[in-house]
Amino acid sequence: RSAHRRVFGLTLFILVTTGLTMPVWFTPHIQPIIDQMLIHPLAMVIPLLVITLGLFLLSRMKSISAQRLLDLALVFEVVWALGAGLGRHMLPWTDAHTRDWSEVAVWIVVFSVIIPNTPWKTTVAAIISGLMDPLCLALGVAGGLPMPSPEVLGPMFGPTLFAVILSIVLSRFIFRMGRDIQRAREMGSYRLVQRLGKGGMGEVWRAEHRMLARPAAIKLIPEDQLTTGTASEVRTALRRFEREAQATAQLQSEHTIHLYDYGTTGDGTCYYVMELLDGLDLEQLVEEHGALPPERVVHLLLQACESLQEAHAAGLIHRDIKPANIYVCRKGPRQDVVKVLDFGLVRHAGMEGTDESRLTMEGRITGTPAFIAPEAALGEAELDGRADLYALGCVAWWMLTGKLLFTADSPMKHLLSHINEEPPSLASRCELEIAPELEACVTACLAKSPDDRPQTAGELADRLRAVPLQNDWTPNRIQRWWTSYVPEKPHE
Repeated sequence: RSAHRRVFGLTLFILVTTGLTMPVWFTPHIQPIIDQMLIHPLAMVIPLLVITLGLFLLSRMKSISAQRLLDLALVFEVVWALGAGLGRHMLPWTDAHTRDWSEVAVWIVVFSVIIPNTPWKTTVAAIISGLMDPLCLALGVAGGLPMPSPEVLGPMFGPTLFAVILSIVLSRFIFRMGRDIQRAREMGSYRLVQRLGKGGMGEVWRAEHRMLARPAAIKLIPEDQLTTGTASEVRTALRRFEREAQATAQLQSEHTIHLYDYGTTGDGTCYYVMELLDGLDLEQLVEEHGALPPERVVHLLLQACESLQEAHAAGLIHRDIKPANIYVCRKGPRQDVVKVLDFGLVRHAGMEGTDESRLTMEGRITGTPAFIAPEAALGEAELDGRADLYALGCVAWWMLTGKLLFTADSPMKHLLSHINEEPPSLASRCELEIAPELEACVTACLAKSPDDRPQTAGELADRLRAVPLQNDWTPNRIQRWWTSYVPEKPHE
C-alpha cells in the first residue's frame, strides 16, 4: 500500500504541476528561448506526460505487485532524467553562470527520497539517471550546438555526481529504516534492538518483548535477500526457514535452542523468536582460546549428544553439525551449557525421494564441507543420525586439536578427503595427553561406513561417560574459566 501511495502521489504531482506550467511556454517572452532549442519542449513533455499518466494509472491497480510497481518507477526515474537532461542541454551554453545547477540532480535526489527501493536497484537507477546529463550534452553537441569550455564542465556535472552519491546514501538509510519499522510493527510483541549476525540462512537480531521486557533473539530472512535469485530459490529459502522453525519447536531438550514464536511479516519476511544466549560458539571458543582439555571436551560432547539423541528419536537429522552451530553459554547460575543451533538443513528420516527431502538438494550438497559425513558428501539420499555423529566427531577433533580434521584449500577437496582419506592419529595431533578410550570414541565417529560408527547418540554418550579422565571439569573450574575469559555482561 505504501508503494502504491508513493507512486500515486509523485505521478499526480507531476501531472498537475506540468499541466499548470505549460501555458507559460506560450507567452511572448519565452518564445525566443524556445526558438533556440534543438527540440521543441512539447516534443519532450508530451511523451513524458503520457508515460507519467500510465504509471499513475498502474498505481491505482491493486493487481500489480508493490515490487513490480517500484521497479517500473525506476524506469520512470531514468526516463524523466533523460527529459530533464534534454531540456537542459538543447540550448547553447552561452551563460554558464545562470545554469550551473542541474535539474537532473534535483530529480535524482527527490525521487530516491520519495520512492525508495532495494539499495542495489536504487544505485543502478541513480547512476543511469546521472549519465543522462552528459549524454544529453553529447546529443546537443551532435545536433550542432557548441561544446562548452572545459572550465564549465565541472560546475555543469558536479551537482549531478553529488546527487547520485547522495541518493544512494539516502535510499539505503530510508529503505533500511522503513524495513525495520515495518518489521517492528509486524512482529507482534517483539522489538528489534541490534543485529547480532548474518549468515547463509538469514539474520539474527537481539530483540525485546514489549510487555515482559524479556530479551530474545529473532532470526529472519531479510527482504533484500529474498529479492535476489530465482523465484524457485526464494521459495526454497522460505520453505527451509519455515521447516527449521517447525523442527526446532518440536524439540524440548535443555541443550537445543528453545523457540518462542514464529511468523511472517507483510513483506514476506519469515522470522522466529528464540532464547537469547550469552556465550560463544565452539568456533569462536577454539579460535580465541585454543584447543580444549579432554575433560572439557567430554563435558561438551555429552550435552550435544543429548540434543541429538532427542532429535534423532523424533526422526530429525540435523545435517549441519559444526563448531559454529554448537553454542556454549550461561544459563542462570550455570556455565558451559551447550545449545545446538541452526536446524536449517534438518530433514525427517524416511522422507527420501519426497519433495520435502529435496528442499536443500537442488544442485548442491548440503552441509559444511569441513564437517560432512562421507555419505552426505557423496550425495546419498538415505542419511540418518549417524551422519550427525560423524560431524560431531569432526567437532571433537576441532576441540581437541584446534585444527580441522582434513586440511584442504577448496570445498571440493574437503569433500574428497572425507570420502577417501583415513583420519590421522588423534593423539599425534593433540598437545595434551588424551586417554586411548577418548581417541577410540572420536575415531569410531569418523569411520567411513555408518555401520562402523556408534549407532545412536545415546550409545556415543555411554562410551564418553566410560572414558577415564586424569582431571575432572568441575563446577569450580568452569566458574573460574568463565569469570576470567567471558565475564558476565551487566543486565540492561
